[in-house]
Amino acid sequence: MILYGLILSVITGVLPYNMIGSIKDPIVEVASKSMGKLGKLFISVAALLATASSANAAIITSSRINYAMGRDKILPNWFNYIHPKHITLSHSIVIT
Repeated sequence: MILYGLILSVITGVLPYNMIGSIKDPIVEVASKSMGKLGKLFISVAALLATASSANAAIITSSRINYAMGRDKILPNWFNYIHPKHITLSHSIVIT
């Protein structure tokens, strides 16, 4: 929450208040005004990497969630099967 407030303060300090609502990407615009094209590129790449990281975490943890729900009897017991040779959550991975 503090980080959100700091970012919002920087945006309102750099950009005119009447333009903030009409700008598509205000954070990228602030980076462009303060650091030029390199700043705009840096913020855009950072946003792309953050999105990819979040998607990766969601994909990786979804099979663990199914496994835990099977273990806790929320889902059928079939979900908490662990492959004996590879020691993976094979049934949960197939479903997710």
